[in-house]
Amino acid sequence: MTSMIAALLLFDGIIMFHEFGHFLLARRAGIAVIEFSIGMGPRLITFVHGGTRYSLKLLPLGGSCAMLGESLTEDDLKYLRAPKVLAGTSYEKAGIVQRFLTIFAGPAFNFLLAFLGSCFLVCVAGSDPARIGKVAPESPAMTAGLQDGDEIISLNGFRTYLFRDLMVYGSFHEGEPLRVVYERDGKRETCEITPEYSEEKKAYQIGISGGGYERAENPGAVIRYAYAESRYWAYVTVQSLEKLITRKVSADNIGGPVRIVGMIGNTVEKSKPYGVLTVAVNLAAMTVLLSVNLGIMNLLPVPALDGGKLILILLELIRGKRLSKQTEYRINLFGFALLMALMMFAVFNDFRMFFRS
Repeated sequence: MTSMIAALLLFDGIIMFHEFGHFLLARRAGIAVIEFSIGMGPRLITFVHGGTRYSLKLLPLGGSCAMLGESLTEDDLKYLRAPKVLAGTSYEKAGIVQRFLTIFAGPAFNFLLAFLGSCFLVCVAGSDPARIGKVAPESPAMTAGLQDGDEIISLNGFRTYLFRDLMVYGSFHEGEPLRVVYERDGKRETCEITPEYSEEKKAYQIGISGGGYERAENPGAVIRYAYAESRYWAYVTVQSLEKLITRKVSADNIGGPVRIVGMIGNTVEKSKPYGVLTVAVNLAAMTVLLSVNLGIMNLLPVPALDGGKLILILLELIRGKRLSKQTEYRINLFGFALLMALMMFAVFNDFRMFFRS
């Protein structure tokens, strides 16, 4: 039970941070925020401060930052009729730059949270630099001239900072020849390697292993490796999304909030025997993963998502005028219907996996 509560708090916290980005930039731009809410469904607790209603809702999944100019419920309309209760102007009347920054702030805050979580991980658990710990005898890597202690700079032009970068690049480009740039004794060299398939491991390999995790020695190293950690998860997310779209992986892998909360809860439960610090490290890792995922998914050019709204703003900038309200409404309605269908499919997958297990 404690694990599930922790999972819900983390999940809602990540979403709240996203919505807080919208809220903060909206207020700075002078846009009226009608309601900042945590959860979905009927309101359990609500109060008004500074012209904004703050609410905690029944279902602890999701959240919202409703700005003036968006769709309103009848209850909201009654609330807005109260004298001197609203502070700010309509989202529709704000300038292009203000609207763009307000929408972009949500995903940007997700990336900020991922970076902060990565800083914690690097400080506490260290990081795995892209340095070879051991080259296997008679392996493709040894044949190409790589040695223990070499630092891998890039694979086919893909910059590598972590040893995990090497592993995940190989998993997304199985069997492809590699142009490897590495550094030895301060000098950069290049070699060509073709991975070999291992029947034992059921994977393509070049025959190297990492040197383990290292603590960052100074603030500069913390920032560098925190960036690398966030970048790693962004790369994994984008590549996984590309494989999902091109049907190289099954749609059964699409999960919704039920699976996410369950995954966090399982992580907490398995970490408990190893102490509070281990729980904190694993929760930080989950925060980084989920924050990057939420930021990237929200930037997809799908109507009703932040990315779709940004596309409409850029289109307005190019055309010199906005689309008609009716056209925008139809576009957003289509996007909302698409999102609801995807959400229903994800929740269906969640429960199907739950009953299978």
